[in-house]
Amino acid sequence: MISRRDFFKLSLLALSLSFVEALNASTDTNTTEVRKIAVGASKTRSKTRSKTRSKTRSKTRYLKTIRKSKNSYYILKMYNPNTQEVLVSRFPKKGKIPKSEHKKISYFLRDFHANKVKEIDSKLIKELAELLERTKRGRYLVVHSGYRTKRTNKMLREHGYKTARKSMHIKAKAIDFHISGYSAKKSYKIANRIHSGGLGYYPGQKFIHLDTGRKRKWVS
Repeated sequence: MISRRDFFKLSLLALSLSFVEALNASTDTNTTEVRKIAVGASKTRSKTRSKTRSKTRSKTRYLKTIRKSKNSYYILKMYNPNTQEVLVSRFPKKGKIPKSEHKKISYFLRDFHANKVKEIDSKLIKELAELLERTKRGRYLVVHSGYRTKRTNKMLREHGYKTARKSMHIKAKAIDFHISGYSAKKSYKIANRIHSGGLGYYPGQKFIHLDTGRKRKWVS
């Protein structure tokens, strides 16, 4: 026979064990839910990155499929990774660039920091198109910097970039870029065949500079 005192002790022990089991089950459930939330957030971030990469690949693939121009026309193809924008412009090799195309190119090469547009030098545009025509099919220009306002130019200098105080970028007569699929060094060699103004090579930053100022060359 179990005494009343022992009976109460056993009942309390059973209740305690039940409470511990319930608490463990609740903890396991909460941990599972937290894991599910973390995994869900990770998948969302992964999907966002995947979509961005997919869009970029789609845009650059589009540029690669456009054929070169015929003898009397240029086709200028550019991609700006800063704005994720692409540009395709077709214009005659001789004579003026049509206003609609000139306006489109100037907007593409705008100061994206300040969202300011200035008409790009037509001589620079034609040099870029001629440069691209001397490359293999499917190549395009990857733009690092086009037109810059004085304020943006000053900001870049303050952040340690090697920008001239009176940069040709401020006059909308310069561009920093490299050719897709080519190193900055090879891009520099190709540009060296056609440049009539300034040509700079920046191996550390992996781009070249082209402008329509006086003829000169440098490596920085």
